[in-house]
Amino acid sequence: MNGIDWRNAEQWAAQIEEAIAAGTTFTQAVNHSLKALTSCKPASSSIPEGF
Repeated sequence: MNGIDWRNAEQWAAQIEEAIAAGTTFTQAVNHSLKALTSCKPASSSIPEGF
C-alpha cells in the first residue's frame, strides 16, 4: 500500500467521525465506571456458605 488515496478520503469522513464519537463515548463510559468502582469501599471477600 502506497499511502492514502485522497480522492476517496471524503467518502470515509462521516464513518471516521462516527468512529471517533463512538470511541469517545466508550472512553467516557469506562472512565465513569472506573471512578464509581474506585469510590466504593471493598466488601468482604469471604465466599458465602454453600457457594
